[in-house]
Amino acid sequence: MAFNFRLAKVLNFRQRIVDQQSREVGKAARVVAQVNIRINSVQDEMGLLLADQQGASSNINVHHLGQRRSWLDHLETRMEELDQELAEANLELEKCRTRLTEVWRDLEVLQKLKERQKAMWQEEEFRRENRNLDEIGQIRADRQRREKLARN
Repeated sequence: MAFNFRLAKVLNFRQRIVDQQSREVGKAARVVAQVNIRINSVQDEMGLLLADQQGASSNINVHHLGQRRSWLDHLETRMEELDQELAEANLELEKCRTRLTEVWRDLEVLQKLKERQKAMWQEEEFRRENRNLDEIGQIRADRQRREKLARN
């Protein structure tokens, strides 16, 4: 007789929830990484614009300076938006991780229960086998005694 865990369906369901939540954490982490890439891109663009502005101090064109200032203002606004987006993405990632931790704990509880029940089943199976072997030994000993008495 094989071990049968009565809550196997629940354990499998919890495992699917953990897998699904792990994928959600992965998605949230990818969103954070994408926002960080966009932030780095805007920072690089701002750095290039500021470096170019400092290098071109010999020729001053008012129209060109106005365009640069407008573009720099746009990039600063974009950085603020990306910072806000990053904060929201990090918050969502943290919520997903917290949820994953909760469902993982639930799964671990069921796995430990399964292990304990299996260990108890194995002990009972061992006792049952020993009892059966003892009964077989008693039957053999009884037969041998009868055979001895029959011979005498």
